[in-house]
Amino acid sequence: MKFFTADTHFGKTKTKGIMHRDFESCLEMTEYIIEKINACCLKTDELYILGDFASEVPGRWLQAINCKSKFLIRGNHDPGMEKCRKVFGYHKVWDIKETKINGIITVMCHYPMFFWNKSHIGSFCLGGHIHNKTVDIQKIYKNFPEIKWLDVGVDSAKELLGDYMPFSEDFIYELLSGRQGHHFV
Repeated sequence: MKFFTADTHFGKTKTKGIMHRDFESCLEMTEYIIEKINACCLKTDELYILGDFASEVPGRWLQAINCKSKFLIRGNHDPGMEKCRKVFGYHKVWDIKETKINGIITVMCHYPMFFWNKSHIGSFCLGGHIHNKTVDIQKIYKNFPEIKWLDVGVDSAKELLGDYMPFSEDFIYELLSGRQGHHFV
Protein backbone atom coordinates (compact mmCIF):
# COMPACT_ATOMS: atom_id res chain seq x y z
CA MET A 1 0.00 0.00 0.00
CA LYS A 2 1.17 3.52 -0.75
CA PHE A 3 0.74 6.38 1.68
CA PHE A 4 1.28 10.11 1.13
CA THR A 5 1.97 13.01 3.45
CA ALA A 6 3.54 16.47 3.37
CA ASP A 7 4.47 19.44 5.54
CA THR A 8 5.37 17.56 8.70
CA HIS A 9 8.05 20.17 9.49
CA PHE A 10 9.86 17.97 11.99
CA GLY A 11 12.46 20.03 13.84
CA LYS A 12 10.60 23.31 13.31
CA THR A 13 10.64 25.44 16.43
CA LYS A 14 7.36 27.31 15.92
CA THR A 15 4.31 25.11 15.57
CA LYS A 16 1.46 27.23 16.91
CA GLY A 17 1.90 30.61 15.24
CA ILE A 18 2.89 29.45 11.78
CA MET A 19 0.91 26.28 11.24
CA HIS A 20 -1.86 26.62 13.84
CA ARG A 21 -1.13 23.17 15.21
CA ASP A 22 -2.10 22.71 18.81
CA PHE A 23 1.01 21.15 20.34
CA GLU A 24 3.02 22.38 23.29
CA SER A 25 6.35 21.79 21.56
CA CYS A 26 7.90 20.74 18.27
CA LEU A 27 9.02 17.48 19.86
CA GLU A 28 5.46 16.68 20.96
CA MET A 29 4.18 17.42 17.44
CA THR A 30 6.90 15.34 15.80
CA GLU A 31 6.37 12.34 18.06
CA TYR A 32 2.60 12.52 17.59
CA ILE A 33 2.76 12.66 13.79
CA ILE A 34 5.35 9.85 13.66
CA GLU A 35 3.06 7.75 15.89
CA LYS A 36 0.18 8.35 13.44
CA ILE A 37 2.36 7.45 10.44
CA ASN A 38 3.54 4.25 12.15
CA ALA A 39 -0.04 3.32 13.06
CA CYS A 40 -1.01 3.49 9.36
CA CYS A 41 2.07 2.28 7.52
CA LEU A 42 3.27 -1.29 7.76
CA LYS A 43 6.92 -2.19 7.16
CA THR A 44 5.99 -3.36 3.65
CA ASP A 45 4.22 -0.10 2.72
CA GLU A 46 5.62 2.84 0.77
CA LEU A 47 5.53 6.34 2.25
CA TYR A 48 5.88 9.34 -0.06
CA ILE A 49 6.68 12.58 1.78
CA LEU A 50 5.81 15.50 -0.49
CA GLY A 51 8.11 18.09 0.97
CA ASP A 52 8.94 20.01 4.12
CA PHE A 53 9.79 16.85 6.01
CA ALA A 54 12.43 18.09 8.43
CA SER A 55 14.60 21.15 8.37
CA GLU A 56 16.98 19.83 11.01
CA VAL A 57 18.40 16.31 11.53
CA PRO A 58 16.11 14.61 8.98
CA GLY A 59 17.90 11.28 9.50
CA ARG A 60 16.79 11.16 13.14
CA TRP A 61 13.13 11.49 12.22
CA LEU A 62 13.34 9.21 9.19
CA GLN A 63 14.68 6.36 11.34
CA ALA A 64 11.67 6.66 13.64
CA ILE A 65 9.27 5.86 10.78
CA ASN A 66 8.75 2.10 10.63
CA CYS A 67 8.02 1.45 6.96
CA LYS A 68 11.04 0.41 4.96
CA SER A 69 10.34 2.29 1.71
CA LYS A 70 10.35 6.06 2.30
CA PHE A 71 10.64 8.60 -0.49
CA LEU A 72 10.98 12.37 -0.51
CA ILE A 73 9.69 14.91 -2.98
CA ARG A 74 11.63 17.95 -1.81
CA GLY A 75 9.93 21.08 -0.54
CA ASN A 76 11.17 24.57 0.12
CA HIS A 77 12.05 23.82 3.78
CA ASP A 78 14.02 20.64 3.08
CA PRO A 79 17.82 20.62 2.90
CA GLY A 80 19.59 20.54 -0.46
CA MET A 81 19.36 17.58 -2.81
CA GLU A 82 22.73 16.12 -1.80
CA LYS A 83 21.92 16.12 1.92
CA CYS A 84 18.45 14.66 1.32
CA ARG A 85 19.91 11.88 -0.82
CA LYS A 86 22.41 11.03 1.91
CA VAL A 87 19.53 10.59 4.34
CA PHE A 88 16.89 8.91 2.13
CA GLY A 89 19.11 7.23 -0.47
CA TYR A 90 20.23 8.46 -3.85
CA HIS A 91 17.29 7.07 -5.86
CA LYS A 92 14.61 8.06 -3.33
CA VAL A 93 14.60 11.87 -3.61
CA TRP A 94 13.14 14.05 -6.37
CA ASP A 95 11.71 17.51 -6.96
CA ILE A 96 8.83 16.03 -8.96
CA LYS A 97 7.94 12.38 -9.50
CA GLU A 98 5.22 10.20 -11.01
CA THR A 99 3.73 7.05 -9.55
CA LYS A 100 0.46 5.22 -10.11
CA ILE A 101 -2.55 4.92 -7.85
CA ASN A 102 -4.78 2.03 -8.96
CA GLY A 103 -3.39 2.39 -12.48
CA ILE A 104 -3.90 6.17 -12.63
CA ILE A 105 -0.81 8.29 -13.35
CA THR A 106 -0.23 10.44 -10.28
CA VAL A 107 2.15 13.39 -10.34
CA MET A 108 3.73 14.37 -7.03
CA CYS A 109 5.22 17.79 -6.35
CA HIS A 110 5.46 19.82 -3.16
CA TYR A 111 3.87 22.83 -4.79
CA PRO A 112 0.26 23.16 -6.00
CA MET A 113 -0.19 22.84 -9.76
CA PHE A 114 -3.11 23.47 -12.06
CA PHE A 115 -1.81 21.47 -14.98
CA TRP A 116 0.40 18.38 -14.90
CA ASN A 117 1.20 15.41 -17.10
CA LYS A 118 -2.04 14.02 -18.56
CA SER A 119 -4.20 16.25 -16.34
CA HIS A 120 -6.54 16.71 -19.29
CA ILE A 121 -7.19 12.97 -19.47
CA GLY A 122 -7.75 12.11 -15.83
CA SER A 123 -4.39 11.81 -14.09
CA PHE A 124 -4.07 12.83 -10.43
CA CYS A 125 -1.74 15.34 -8.80
CA LEU A 126 -0.70 15.43 -5.15
CA GLY A 127 1.05 18.26 -3.35
CA GLY A 128 1.35 20.23 -0.17
CA HIS A 129 2.89 23.56 0.73
CA ILE A 130 -0.34 25.44 1.48
CA HIS A 131 -1.07 23.88 4.91
CA ASN A 132 -4.78 23.74 4.07
CA LYS A 133 -5.01 27.44 4.88
CA THR A 134 -7.55 29.76 3.31
CA VAL A 135 -4.96 31.47 1.15
CA ASP A 136 -5.37 32.59 -2.43
CA ILE A 137 -4.41 29.21 -3.93
CA GLN A 138 -6.88 27.38 -1.68
CA LYS A 139 -9.64 29.76 -2.78
CA ILE A 140 -8.72 29.13 -6.41
CA TYR A 141 -8.89 25.35 -5.95
CA LYS A 142 -12.26 25.67 -4.23
CA ASN A 143 -13.48 27.43 -7.39
CA PHE A 144 -12.52 24.27 -9.30
CA PRO A 145 -13.96 21.52 -7.10
CA GLU A 146 -13.64 18.92 -9.86
CA ILE A 147 -9.85 19.28 -10.25
CA LYS A 148 -8.00 16.04 -9.53
CA TRP A 149 -5.43 17.65 -7.22
CA LEU A 150 -5.15 17.01 -3.48
CA ASP A 151 -3.18 18.66 -0.69
CA VAL A 152 -1.80 15.62 1.17
CA GLY A 153 -0.22 17.67 3.94
CA VAL A 154 -0.86 16.79 7.56
CA ASP A 155 -2.98 19.94 8.01
CA SER A 156 -5.26 18.85 5.18
CA ALA A 157 -5.37 15.35 6.72
CA LYS A 158 -6.51 16.88 10.01
CA GLU A 159 -9.51 18.36 8.19
CA LEU A 160 -10.31 15.48 5.80
CA LEU A 161 -9.28 12.45 7.89
CA GLY A 162 -9.70 13.86 11.39
CA ASP A 163 -6.05 13.59 12.41
CA TYR A 164 -2.46 14.37 11.39
CA MET A 165 -1.96 11.15 9.45
CA PRO A 166 -0.93 10.07 5.96
CA PHE A 167 -3.42 9.61 3.13
CA SER A 168 -3.78 6.08 1.79
CA GLU A 169 -3.82 5.45 -1.94
CA ASP A 170 -7.32 3.95 -1.56
CA PHE A 171 -8.67 7.15 0.02
CA ILE A 172 -7.03 9.29 -2.67
CA TYR A 173 -8.37 7.09 -5.47
CA GLU A 174 -11.90 7.18 -4.10
CA LEU A 175 -11.81 10.95 -3.61
CA LEU A 176 -10.15 11.99 -6.87
CA SER A 177 -11.61 9.40 -9.26
CA GLY A 178 -15.04 10.75 -8.42
CA ARG A 179 -14.11 14.16 -9.74
CA GLN A 180 -14.63 15.12 -13.37
CA GLY A 181 -11.22 16.76 -13.75
CA HIS A 182 -10.49 19.58 -16.12
CA HIS A 183 -10.99 18.50 -19.70
CA PHE A 184 -10.93 22.02 -21.10
CA VAL A 185 -7.32 21.92 -22.32
